[in-house]
Amino acid sequence: MFALVLAVTGFRSSDAGHRTAQPEAALTGISLGMSLLPAVLAAASLWLLHRYREDPPGAVVELPERRPRSRK
Repeated sequence: MFALVLAVTGFRSSDAGHRTAQPEAALTGISLGMSLLPAVLAAASLWLLHRYREDPPGAVVELPERRPRSRK
């Protein structure tokens, strides 16, 4: 996903021997890819986890009986 953001925003690859100036859009893409993109992906994963159920729909789950509390 991050590589896609970099490609869309015009990121220019370089190596240690050659420095390459990045366009303003690429710098914005780097910032968004390191801040907004992880936040959006984390929110999406939380939403998916919220909707996850181990039991099939309509299954009746029996809970164990509660033991009475001992009073001291």
